Amino acid sequence: MVDDPKNPEDDSPVGQLDELERSAETGDMSPKEQFQKTSHIALLLTYDLIDKLRYWEKVTLDLPDDEIAERLDHLTRSVAQLRDAYLNFTELDF
Repeated sequence: MVDDPKNPEDDSPVGQLDELERSAETGDMSPKEQFQKTSHIALLLTYDLIDKLRYWEKVTLDLPDDEIAERLDHLTRSVAQLRDAYLNFTELDF
């Protein structure tokens, strides 16, 4: 979405979402186009999160129990946020 090679983060799903929000504010795209791009970014974020969680699990399980315990609180809070997002999305009545 972003062609500026000086900002490689802008190619990330989060960067794409920021750019989409800016475009939506200016009214440069139709609701259909905005929905499609938002949906695509949501999928990219989901796949990236799965990759990060798998890697984090792999690295964490090789640590001693006390270091694993230090990471548990963050994981628990993140899973609670995921649960909320999941429930908010699946409770929609189309």
